Amino acid sequence: MLVALAVTVVIAAAAVAYFVLGPNPRNGSTTLGISCLDTKPVNCADANLQGADLETLELAGANFTGANLKKADFTQADLANSTFLNANLLDTNFSEANLAGANLNGTNTSGAIFCNTVLPDGSSSDADCSQ
Repeated sequence: MLVALAVTVVIAAAAVAYFVLGPNPRNGSTTLGISCLDTKPVNCADANLQGADLETLELAGANFTGANLKKADFTQADLANSTFLNANLLDTNFSEANLAGANLNGTNTSGAIFCNTVLPDGSSSDADCSQ
């Protein structure tokens, strides 16, 4: 019984901390704790960001070489001139993102969503908008 109470208190404290701290005041995201995003320029090479919420972030010129970005959400993110060389982009959401000039060589984009996305060549894609 005491253990259950302690677990409940810890969970409640974590929930309160999230709602008190809220989104990252720097950019409105909820990516607190992802230290590679705090580097300038952003260097998340070989990082495990599977399932990360990276919506609306300004990540132009970021380095995601070899990163695991499976199921990450880059909706409305600015990723212009970023490098994703050999990154895992399986089921990653790039809806309304800017990938102009980005390097996607060697990436796995199976299941990735490119709805209203500016592609690396500057063209726009709406191929996945039905998902």
